[in-house]
Amino acid sequence: MTRPITRELARDVHEGLDDVGRAVTRAGRRIREHGRTAASERMEQAGAAARRFAVEARETSTSVARRAVREARARPMVAAAALAALAGFVAVLMAARRRA
Repeated sequence: MTRPITRELARDVHEGLDDVGRAVTRAGRRIREHGRTAASERMEQAGAAARRFAVEARETSTSVARRAVREARARPMVAAAALAALAGFVAVLMAARRRA
């Protein structure tokens, strides 16, 4: 008599564990799908932010270049001195790089 009850109990436990396994598997699939959706949304947001940054950087660099041209035209001697200093700095960097 106890043997059939034990078998029935074992079968019930086994079925219960199978149900839990299937539920966990379904939950894992939903979590993965949600993760993919969230990741793709984040990638889209990152792409949009990169595009905004590129536009802002282009506008800023254009503005800075225009201002530099105005300053160079207003003070040609200062511009020439700055250019000579920059050339000297680049030459020092190149010489240091050759030695390394």
